[in-house]
Amino acid sequence: MRTGMGMDTTVWSTGRGAPVERFSFWSEVICDAVLNVEASRPAGGDFRAELTCNRLARGNFVRFRSEAHEIDRSRRLLSVKPDECYLVSLQLAGLCRVRQGEHAFTLRPGDIGVLSAARTMHLAFEHDIERAVAVVPRHTLEAACGWLAPGNAVRLARERPVTRVL
Repeated sequence: MRTGMGMDTTVWSTGRGAPVERFSFWSEVICDAVLNVEASRPAGGDFRAELTCNRLARGNFVRFRSEAHEIDRSRRLLSVKPDECYLVSLQLAGLCRVRQGEHAFTLRPGDIGVLSAARTMHLAFEHDIERAVAVVPRHTLEAACGWLAPGNAVRLARERPVTRVL
């Protein structure tokens, strides 16, 4: 862990573990750095991923790259650890298929996705992926973004002016 400028920075990599343990390690990392979720993947064997987490007083900033896998935040996980925040993610590489409630979309490089951690969600990374994610307190984001309907997943396409500004 590195500390500086009012934030703690932690870097995790699956490269240090035995190949058969790498995905299990990754599942624990995501839960610790981002949100209480379950990770899965269809194939066994080796798995490569790296995540950098910057923890601030009012949220986390995470950047990661990994091989294909899926992430679920189920009703069971919501009941175990409720969370009143949003995940604001910038898709840097690869595709992310998102489903939250009745909303479903695909994030492409340059797109921004906004998801509520207070609702169930499913994310599918079908190929290698790279993303930057801000975990922002709900009240902070809703106060700043009057257009945001509480609890609804939103895709801001890279072509939209607001996305280019961000």
